[in-house]
Amino acid sequence: MKVAIPLKSADGLEAEVLRSFEGAPYFAVVEKSGDEVKVNLFENPSSSPSELAQVLLSYGVKRVLYSGAKPLVKSAFEQLGIEVLEGEFKTLKEAIYSLF
Repeated sequence: MKVAIPLKSADGLEAEVLRSFEGAPYFAVVEKSGDEVKVNLFENPSSSPSELAQVLLSYGVKRVLYSGAKPLVKSAFEQLGIEVLEGEFKTLKEAIYSLF
């Protein structure tokens, strides 16, 4: 399962998790395979919710995790089959621990 999480910076596991993908300069794609958790950080190249959803799909993301799910953004994700998980976390490490 691959999950995307919006980030304020590319500071690894200590990166601050943002409430929304809108305006998030970075995002993490987190994947669990067996006992291993892989984390990849990316710059956010998108300018719209539908464009972001397409970018995330290209990375194989099936779920997003964040706390500020605006209806338009949530709808863009869901229309493409990306599940929206809601939760509020301070750091990427906290978000990852909540997932797995």
